[in-house]
Formats: sequence, structure tokens, C-alpha cells
Amino acid sequence: MSETERIALYGNLTAIIVAVLTAVLPQILKRGRRQDPGRPSTKRETITLALAVFASVSSITSLIAYGTTRQTRSVVDLIKSDTQFRAELGLQLAVPVGSVLSSMLSPADFATAVGDPRSFSPTTNQWSPADGRSVGGSGYEATTSSSTVPDLRGLFLRGLNQFDAHMGSRIDGFEDPNGNTRRAGDTQADIVGTHSHRFGFGPAGMSQLGNGPDIPVVHPNHPGVTANPLHTGTAGGAETRPRNSAVYYYVRINK
Repeated sequence: MSETERIALYGNLTAIIVAVLTAVLPQILKRGRRQDPGRPSTKRETITLALAVFASVSSITSLIAYGTTRQTRSVVDLIKSDTQFRAELGLQLAVPVGSVLSSMLSPADFATAVGDPRSFSPTTNQWSPADGRSVGGSGYEATTSSSTVPDLRGLFLRGLNQFDAHMGSRIDGFEDPNGNTRRAGDTQADIVGTHSHRFGFGPAGMSQLGNGPDIPVVHPNHPGVTANPLHTGTAGGAETRPRNSAVYYYVRINK
């Protein structure tokens, strides 16, 4: 039985009880008055009347309380739902256009999670993958004067040397050497910092101190013999990088 059917049954039973008591009670009292019009109400009649009134009031009160409880539950559920909605809405509104967010979700799954259509549109989607695509007509373009989002594919993010002019630029050795000329969204090529390798002479020629085998070379005590330029062996991979974990980057382009 559904909730609506239970409420209807409860209401019908209450109506029947009230109707029966309303019909029977006057007859009981009228019969007693016919037999002795001048006598006061007996204890039995008083008790009967009190029980009838109590039953009627109890039935009506129970129905009202039941209905009120259901309404209260509905209101509580609505408040909970509204609170959750407001929290989600507040989170959406709290993230301004131009914010970058990292996520483990693919673009299609991310669009579903934030309520964006899977078919991307720069004027209707709230978020865009940070892959250098065009977002002309978006809030991002209006805010940053750029018609494309930054292409962060394969890149690490690095803070600029200066955020707030009142705090000045960072100059403690952790600053970006090119930071004073960079803007948000600018890319920077990879580079290996300035360094040197020390070499010395061993029994078989020149060697790297502390690393690598001897490199055959003419000893400076034999100036009459020439040698080809020296080159160390290659090692390493395609780039210099720290340990990392792959993510997707998204940019807020509309509210």
C-alpha cells in the first residue's frame, strides 16, 4: 500500500468513527432524557459522552498529526535537498572565470560531473579542457582578452614571481629566472641549469672524478701527440623532469 493510500484509509476510518459517534451519542442522551426529563445526567452518560468526545478528538488529532508528520518529513527532505543544491551552487559560483582545476576525470566525464553538455560550446559550457582550444565569445575571453585557453597538455604549472604588487617579487633563490617578463599562461622551454664536470688524469688517461671509466687521452707530458676532441657518453631520457602523476587540467570559462 502506498503512502497516499494509507493516508486515505486513515482518513476514511476516522470519518466513520466520528460519524458513528455523532449519530449514536445523541440517541443515548435523548433516551435518558425521555425517561426522566428532570433528572441530571448520570455518571454513565457523562463517561459515555467523554469517551465519545475523546475518541473523536483523538482520531482527528491522529490524522492531523500523521499528515503533519508526513508534511514535516517532506519539508525536511526539501530543505536537505535545497541545502545540498545551494552548497553545490555556492561552490560553482565561488570558482571565478579563469580558474584552473586539475582532475582525474576525462573531458566527457568531467562535463557530466559539472553539468556541462558533452558537445562543447564556448558560450554555454562552464568549463573547458586546458588544451589551447578557441573559446571566443566566452566569459574567459571577456575577462582575459584571450580567445583561447592555455594549452597545459604535458606541462607543469609554475607560480609567477609576483602575485600582488604590494608583496613584490620573489628573490630568495626559488624565483623563476625569467619570471619578471612572464604573464599567466606563458609557456617556458625546458633547460638544464648551469653546471660543470671535473676531470683528472689517471694511469690510463683522463677520467671523470668520482664517476665513469677512464677516457683515453694524450697526457700533457707528451705534447707532440695530438688527440681528437673529447665527448662524454650520452645518458638519460628525452627530458629532465621530477617525479609526477598525470592529470587533466580544466579552465573555468563561463559562470
